[in-house]
Amino acid sequence: MEKASQVKEITLSYSLFDLPSAQHKAGLAGLLLLIDSLRQRGADPLPDVSHLSATGAKLTFTQDSMQTIFDDLYDAAWVETRQKKKRKGKKQPKRVEVEENRDEKGGEVKEQKFYVYDDVEPKALFLEHHYPGDEKGWLKLWRDMQWTILRAQPMTRGIYEKRMNADPCPEAESTWKELSKSAKKQGHKQSIAGSLFVGAQATNAERVKFEGVVEQNLLLHFWPLTVRIFVPETIDRDGKKEINGQAYVIAIPEVSDLEEFCEVFPRSLAALDPQVQGYRPSASIITLPEEGGMEFLRNLSLIAEQRAASGNVKYSVSAIELFSQEKRGNSVKTHTANKIIPRQGLLSQYESVRELCRNPFFKSQLLLNLLRDIDWTEGFLGLFSEHPSEFFIRAGRTPRPYFSTDVRKKFDTISDEFQHLEEAHTMAEATVPKPQSLEKRVYDMIGSYVRQKTETKSKIKWSDFKDKRTPEGKMAIPPEYIEARQKVCMDAFLAMRSRREQEFIEYFTGTICSVPQFLPSDDYIFVSQALLEENGWEQVKTLSMLALSAHS
Repeated sequence: MEKASQVKEITLSYSLFDLPSAQHKAGLAGLLLLIDSLRQRGADPLPDVSHLSATGAKLTFTQDSMQTIFDDLYDAAWVETRQKKKRKGKKQPKRVEVEENRDEKGGEVKEQKFYVYDDVEPKALFLEHHYPGDEKGWLKLWRDMQWTILRAQPMTRGIYEKRMNADPCPEAESTWKELSKSAKKQGHKQSIAGSLFVGAQATNAERVKFEGVVEQNLLLHFWPLTVRIFVPETIDRDGKKEINGQAYVIAIPEVSDLEEFCEVFPRSLAALDPQVQGYRPSASIITLPEEGGMEFLRNLSLIAEQRAASGNVKYSVSAIELFSQEKRGNSVKTHTANKIIPRQGLLSQYESVRELCRNPFFKSQLLLNLLRDIDWTEGFLGLFSEHPSEFFIRAGRTPRPYFSTDVRKKFDTISDEFQHLEEAHTMAEATVPKPQSLEKRVYDMIGSYVRQKTETKSKIKWSDFKDKRTPEGKMAIPPEYIEARQKVCMDAFLAMRSRREQEFIEYFTGTICSVPQFLPSDDYIFVSQALLEENGWEQVKTLSMLALSAHS
């Protein structure tokens, strides 16, 4: 066995089945992608990839080729940052700039100071090559996440700072030494820093070290090259949307086919929408962490399908791990850690949710129900009790995009599907049971109630204007009719929200059924049976409140 100082080359064999986490598997893919990127950019020397399959890879390093890899991975540049307040601490600004701004109202000229600092910024040349747009898009988002989450502590950024003057990255030499020791002592371990593994601490509160095998630890430097970054959007009680600049969702692929992933992932980056909303890519803004995971799967799937053409589609990941993290003060807090495992039909169902929904509340609840594989109506009663009724029933203060618009589209889709079933039943033999849909029946009953109560309240009949059109081609609905309809829907919505079990059943039968409902007797019986089933009132209540929103 050679001494560590005499080791000339090191060969590492990896199998996806042996790697302990999604971050390790993503790291292996990231290493292979970086090597390929460097090869395309004419870099030399590079590690030799002597074997690459769907489940593993074999790589041979020299100390020089390892230096090439780390120098590119941690390459950095100086950038100027302007800010209105002077930073705390000993670091002095590079210069102070003064701008004159004229007050639009009073016309008074005021001076505004800006403090300019030199900051280190990761070059991320691999991502820069693949990401569309410019510095303000996806690459900026990735860089911001690095400094805010993975390397939130300034001391962890030293590895980039040492590359500022084109000096060799010191991590290459230390990694080579550790790998050389491992070549002599199999299973040699070293501690893992939190900047390399999400949620890790080199030593926890009980002084227990977080360690890993050296050969596997090498991979943890490269998984950030394979992730997608998203930013959560929050909505306050007034319906105002806001993006927290300190919060991110990191989506990490659990790679199951190395060859396919290395083909598909770079293409999926190039296919991302470069449009920016505010200071973030529009496609990166999500309302639910799981939405980020589904978007990642969707992008990979679209590229895989394009490559497959008429052949079989190969899927390169078995799951997407999600970490929702936020920097608070000097620490990083993990809000959620979740995993999305694809199942048959999941992406096609998600596509329908994606196309249907614009409202964040409706979209988020549908997506949660889809991932949990439960009925689409679950969870809405809790949503209705947590937020103002104006979020769901159309009124002057209702935030856009409207919840009512999305839920009406959902009911329209259900109605179309049910109509096809009824037509098929008509053409079938008489022995086939008549199809029923509780969603359709409740939606129609609420619609009849709202229309008749609105006509009574506004003294305007639907038939009086249903054929009239505005110059834009829309139905010319009188304002008095709209106001009355919204009042009817709001009153019923609030009345239902406060009622449970028998009290709700009595309200539904005594109020919604107080107007003529033009339904056959067997449809009435179907709805009545649903109300009397165990917890059936809850299903009818959910559908009724959703229908009131749709009809508002």
